[in-house]
Formats: sequence, C-alpha cells, structure tokens
Amino acid sequence: IDKPNERTTQEIYVTVEDRFKTLSNGLKLSSKKNSDGTRTDYWKMDQPHAPYLFMLAIGEFAVVDDKWKNVPLEYYVEPEFEASAKQIFPHTPEMLTFFSDKLGVEYPWQKYSQVVVRDFVSGAMENTTGVIFGEFIQKHKEELEDNDDVNQMIVAHEMMHHWFGDYVTCESWSNLTLNEGFANYSEYLWAEHHEGRDKADHHRLNEMNSYLQSAQNGIHDLIHFGFNDKEDMFDAHSYNKGGLVLHMLRTYLGDDAFYASLKKYLNDNSFTAVEADELRMAFEDTTGEDLNWFFNQWFFDKGHPVMDIEYGYDASAKKATITVAQTQDPKEMPGIFQLPVNVDIYLSENDVRTEKIFVNQRKQTFEFDAPTEPKLISFDRDKVLLAEKAEIKTVDNYVFQFNNAKTFMDRYEAIQALQYESKPEVMAMFKKALDDPYHYIRAQAIDFLDLKDPESVKKLSQMISMDKSWRVRSKAMKSLAGTGNKEYTTLIRESLQKESKNAVKGEALRALQKLDNEAAIEYAKSIQNSENGQLLLAVGDVYAAAGSVKNLSFFERNMDKMTGFDIISFLESYAATAAYGDWSIIEPITQTFNKIGSDMKASPWKRFGATKGINDLHIALATKALKSESETDAAAFAEKDKILIGLIEKIKGIETNDQLKMFYKNFPTRIEKRP
Repeated sequence: IDKPNERTTQEIYVTVEDRFKTLSNGLKLSSKKNSDGTRTDYWKMDQPHAPYLFMLAIGEFAVVDDKWKNVPLEYYVEPEFEASAKQIFPHTPEMLTFFSDKLGVEYPWQKYSQVVVRDFVSGAMENTTGVIFGEFIQKHKEELEDNDDVNQMIVAHEMMHHWFGDYVTCESWSNLTLNEGFANYSEYLWAEHHEGRDKADHHRLNEMNSYLQSAQNGIHDLIHFGFNDKEDMFDAHSYNKGGLVLHMLRTYLGDDAFYASLKKYLNDNSFTAVEADELRMAFEDTTGEDLNWFFNQWFFDKGHPVMDIEYGYDASAKKATITVAQTQDPKEMPGIFQLPVNVDIYLSENDVRTEKIFVNQRKQTFEFDAPTEPKLISFDRDKVLLAEKAEIKTVDNYVFQFNNAKTFMDRYEAIQALQYESKPEVMAMFKKALDDPYHYIRAQAIDFLDLKDPESVKKLSQMISMDKSWRVRSKAMKSLAGTGNKEYTTLIRESLQKESKNAVKGEALRALQKLDNEAAIEYAKSIQNSENGQLLLAVGDVYAAAGSVKNLSFFERNMDKMTGFDIISFLESYAATAAYGDWSIIEPITQTFNKIGSDMKASPWKRFGATKGINDLHIALATKALKSESETDAAAFAEKDKILIGLIEKIKGIETNDQLKMFYKNFPTRIEKRP
C-alpha cells in the first residue's frame, strides 16, 4: 500500500540461514535456531506507521550496538567496516538529543537502527527505526576523517524524518514537503548547532542554488496536486525549497515561536496524516498571527521573487533610499510576493541600525533618515530570502560589506562581486580573506589572489602546511602548482611526506604532476596499492596525464575498491589512459566498460562511469579521425568509432534508471571538424 495516509502496526517472522543478520522495524522479540541450519527472527513494531516505511534487511552484517538514554541504537555495516561504524553514522546520539530538545518532543520510537546496503534505489530511506543508506556512505575511518560532511547531513536528514514523516506523516504525496522540507531543513539546523552559522549558511547557499537550477526546467506549487507520477514529487521543490521556506518562516517569527509551533504541530498530530493547513494552524494558534499570506504564496503557489534592488542617497533631504522592483513573470508565478525584510543601514563601522520593511508592490521605494551617505545598505541583512536578487553596489560598498557585515553570505557575495576587480583595496580584501574564520571564504579568496605579489605567495606557502582546513591546504597547493613555477616542487614534495589527510596528499600528488611529471609518477607507483580511495583517485589522475598506457593494469586492479561517486572519476581516468593506445588496447577496455554499463545490477554510478568511459573513448577516436592527415587512417579510426557508438546506443536502450537515461541523452557526444 504505497500511500502515506495508511497506518498500521506490523509483525514479521523471517527465516534465514543462520549466518545472516536481519533487521526490521521495531524490536526483535525472539530469535530461534532451527534444526536445518536456519534461524527464525521475530520482529514486531507495535507503534502504527505508514506501510511505505516497512523495511527488511538481510545480510552478513557486523552489528555495532550503542545507546541513547534508554533507546537502543544499532549500526549495521559490512564486516570490513565494523571498526568505523560509529563514524559512518556520525554523532547519532548527539543528534537525537539535539533534535529532541529543539522540537520539544523526545524521540518517539522504541529503537534507532541504521544499515548500509548495496545497490539501493535512492540515497537513503527513513524507514521507521530502521534507516537504509546506500553504500556510498560506507568508508574507513581515515576517509571519513577527510570528509564526513555528507554522512553527517544524510544521518540528520533521515533522523528528522522520525518526527516529520514517520511520527506525523503527510496525508498525500502532494503534501510531501511536510516530510522532506523538514528533513532538508534539519541539515541546516544540525550544521548551525555543530559547526556554526557560517557552515549552515554555506549549506543553505548550495541548497538554494540547486533549487534555482531545477526551477529553470519548470516550477510547480510546493503543495502540488497536479503531478503526473508520485515520483515527480521527490524533487528540489519538496526538498530544497521546502527547507528554504521553513528557514524564512523561522526568521520571520523568531526561534521561540517557531519551535513552540513545531512542538504543538507534532503533539497535536502524532501518529496521524496531515496537510499543510494543519501546519499553518499550529503556527497561528501559537503566535496569534494570520499566516495565510505566507502559506498561500510559498506553499500553495509556485515560483520565487526575482528582484532588482537599487540604492540611493539624497544629500539635501538627508534620505537614503532602496528601490525594489519585482521582475518575475506574473504569467508563471505571483507577480507580487509579500516579503518582510530586515535592512541594516551602516553610516560607519560602528554606527549601524536595523529597519524593518515589508515589500508588497511590484515596484516600491523605501526612505530612511540618514545624516550622511551610508557606507552600506544591507537589504535582507539576514540573507534568508528565497529569491534571485540583482543589487547595484559600488566597489567601496562591497569592500565595506566584506569587512563589516555579519554573515557568511555578506563575505561570499563581496568576493563573488569583486572577483574581476584589481583595485588595491580589492586585492587587500582578498588577502584579508585568507585569514577568514570560515574555510570556504579562505578557499574562495585563493582563486583571486595576485600570485605575482610576494606576500600573497608567502601566505599560500604557509597555508599549505598550517591552515586548519584540509580543503584550504589542497586549494593553496593547487594554486601554487598552477603557476608552473618549479620553485614550489620541494614544498609540495614535503607536503606529501608530512600531510596527514589523504585528500590533501592526493591533491599534492596532482600538483607535483604539474611541476615534475617523473617525480609524480614515481610517487604514484609507491602508493598505487593503497586501500584509500582518495589516493587511488589521485594516482589515476597522474597516470591519465602521463601520456602512456604502461599503467593500465592499475585501473583494472583497483576498480572494485572505488565506492559511490568516486568510481565515475576513476573510470574517467581509466578511459583517458586507454586513449593513448591503439585499437588493440582500446577494444578490450571498451568491452569491460560495456559489461559494466549493461549490468543493471551494478550501481548507477558505476554504470554511468563505464558508459561515459566509452563515450570518452569515442571522442578520442573521432578526434583522431578528424585530425588524421591520411584518408586511410581516418577511415580506420571512423570505422572503429562506429563500434563504440553502437555500444553506447545499446546501453541507452537497456538502461532502466530514469536519471541515467537523462544523462545519456547527449551520448554519444557529437564531434565536428573545426575550420
């Protein structure tokens, strides 16, 4: 019964070979060994939940036990990863405390189990008390230490569903954002709590960019009754936009009212199915406000505001002005959005005041008393609006904004706006950004430094070994290597020896390849039998750039060590290395790729990587045909290329994954002869 508005308890008896572990919803009440070498486990979920949340996993798992208060926690992983289980599902007990406290509703289920499975149809699934994750999150400790952001966010997302989705469930798929919007927003909340607002706002920026990109292909109401297939609801509207809208509501009402309203919503609607109006009424009952205007435009209508914002100052009247024009197409979405906005007016570094305005016209101008021309007017000072904004500011405005405004977005916007400016005050801003407290701002600034400036180069050299963020260390290394200056070879080789993070070692190897190809190949050979995916990816990149087919066996040996998305880059390097060879080398590798790409049991990332590998080899052969001075050679290349095109078309014909079908639309890539 694949509908969210049904609810039931469940009991499952499952008989398996005794070597297997099982997991289902609720608690395992008994486990009985049978005389034939099998075992029968009895699982019971005595709290009602929706049938689409039923799950059963059977496999040769290692099970690591943990506890939160009186709630048993279980981490199911493949035996190889048993020692890393708690890191694979990071901060699970802390998150349960955090979300229980924030929501004012203690985690409402009997247990919390998480399991990694292979070839899952989605990233993860919030099955009640038994969350399923794809194998892409399963890594060893050292890899997780390099980057556990993905794991943290996905664990938070699925956990939040146990309140929003499992405990209180959307009444129909049209209301899916009542599940997914909250789960999406949990990622912001956890990042804000665990790492600070800069990290959370950076995450929000990525979520908004993903929504805006998807909106280019079509928009619909957040509560969407006109979908063709329920699967269409699992998109950047239900997820990303839903979370962004909740963030605006939280900012408008304030934290106390926001969380009190959520507590009421959860308590009033526990173990039932709900529509968006029940969420609205919980907020209205708590705050005493009529919020129809907010829900009507954000939940029951579509789109988002597109705004042109201009700033002015009338010295004679001593008035500062903001003119806001909403330019979104009224035929596609509301011509006017109602937007409560906080505005900060800076007369100097230490003289700033906040004004509250309400944008509710197609075009309107707001006036503010100002004895002198403001150094900066910060429209949407909290940077919470889900909107496309085009602001007209001066270079001085942006430099002041970077130095004095309060949010990650203020600094990010200033760097993006001034990236093509070379004025001394701008270059000074970029240098200052190298000491920013948030790693992403430091990394962004590296891209726009003047590398002819000795101070900037000296700072980058120091950051390679001293910056606390491995991402920044990698970026600094890549930047210096990009200059082609061999003076940095020693510095990079030292980093390879001293660096503790494998992700940075990988970038150091790539950097070394740009400055000393032979040294890079020598080092790559010394680590080519590593078990670490980041190092193997870097070795593959070095071999792909080496201009030789000598190291092809490396890819064949290590293909099965790559997990998740990494296999795509790895197979891309495999294809690039093979492209240096003749048909006798290329042909068997394309057959390997064809076998993978045609295997619907293989992971979608592996299938895509293999099919792209064939496409890359097609591009290489087609390019050789076009550039060949011999008609005979050109014809031979073209004939072999037809074989590759045929393999691609065959894979496209049997592919079952809709997302991969979309990716494959432009395969094989068309190659045209240049004039």
